[in-house]
Amino acid sequence: MNQGNEATQRPEAVQVFTRLWGAVICAEVLHQLISLIMGVLDSSQLRAQLKKQAADSAYTIPEHMFPLIIALSLGMMLLLSLLILGLLGYSLTRVHLATKYAAMAHTLLSFFGLYFTLRMVLLYFASPQSSVLSVGWYLVDGSVQIIIGVMAALTLYFGRKEDTLRWTGEWQAMENMRKGGK
Repeated sequence: MNQGNEATQRPEAVQVFTRLWGAVICAEVLHQLISLIMGVLDSSQLRAQLKKQAADSAYTIPEHMFPLIIALSLGMMLLLSLLILGLLGYSLTRVHLATKYAAMAHTLLSFFGLYFTLRMVLLYFASPQSSVLSVGWYLVDGSVQIIIGVMAALTLYFGRKEDTLRWTGEWQAMENMRKGGK
């Protein structure tokens, strides 16, 4: 692990990995904003789910509270997504700077790279659920998700390069495991 040594030049694989992850995070923010807009424009699914839960519950929820509850749920969804993206951004800086926690951050980024790639594959089996929204919304959102998935797949490739693993300190850990040490 390089521990932020300025004399050490970042390998090309690490540069590509970090730039791709920066683009993935920015594109995912765009996807989350599009999802929020789509949720605001067509909240019929959320409303139906809320009515079903209200009917199954012992508590009665007045109909006039539905818009507030839907707005709060959309806001909380966006907040949670942005917090996760913030964690990914923090992890990216740990890898970029080759800090003490670069290996753990690299593992987290790899996990989310796999998630974004699988989400892209599953997107091909999805169909639009709304009759209110234009197909264009789904076209733009789906395109953004596909771009995210392709970039995430590339991060998985560049993240497993020897240079990247040496940069994060994982290569040395693998060598130690091969030798039977810690």
